[in-house]
Amino acid sequence: MEIEEKIDRIRSAFLDKKRVMVAFSGGVDSSLLARIGHDALGDDCIAVTVKSETFPERELEHAKRMAEEIGIRHYIISHSELSIEGVTENREDRCYHCKRGLFRTLTEFGKNTGFEVIAEGTNKTELAGHRPGFRAITEYNVITPLKDFTKDEIREMARYLGLSNWNRPSMACLSSRIPFGIRITQDKIRRIERAEDYLFRLGVRTCRVRFHKDLARIEVLPEDFSIIIDHRNEISEYFRFLGFKFICLDIEGYRSGSLSME
Repeated sequence: MEIEEKIDRIRSAFLDKKRVMVAFSGGVDSSLLARIGHDALGDDCIAVTVKSETFPERELEHAKRMAEEIGIRHYIISHSELSIEGVTENREDRCYHCKRGLFRTLTEFGKNTGFEVIAEGTNKTELAGHRPGFRAITEYNVITPLKDFTKDEIREMARYLGLSNWNRPSMACLSSRIPFGIRITQDKIRRIERAEDYLFRLGVRTCRVRFHKDLARIEVLPEDFSIIIDHRNEISEYFRFLGFKFICLDIEGYRSGSLSME
């Protein structure tokens, strides 16, 4: 299938629904949806970013910039993930409870604004992994126009359309840094966010700080190992300030979903 055919297929999903809100994180998936939806429907497609405890401030600022780049109307609404039963307990179905709460919040917003169809960016590559959150989609008025396309195809389409974030690393919520069975709290989330912000300021391109109680396990791309090594003393000092007793660099490097492999 040619790239224009793929884009037209996604566009038709929006035209079939007339008025659509895109669940917008600012990542490449939701940005592609927002761009195509805006091209298809104009102001009858909006982008809605849900601000919660597990959505880093740096990602919120990025979402604002991407919405401005696309030219789509952008709304930011608040939602507390940590108040949802089933999320803070951090069982293996956490993502289901999280997505369910997210869609409930978006549905309520849509009823008040006339945008009752939600477009969500789950793609074919993601469906091959551990994705209990996808089950929540069937419980709400959600369309998934990217579900038949791989991440590589999505990046190719985003690049073709000139989106500046076409090759930006994927970003998962901060809860994903905490192993299943360890209770999620605001304090843990805040410590992880501050630790990752610090590493980004040092120049790493992507990272995860995995939370193992007193131990912080740093995942970065192998080509960024030297940044961590060169700044190991400063990193250790700052991470200990955040409350970690032990700090380690994972020599396997960054990989998505590493906690679910344990």
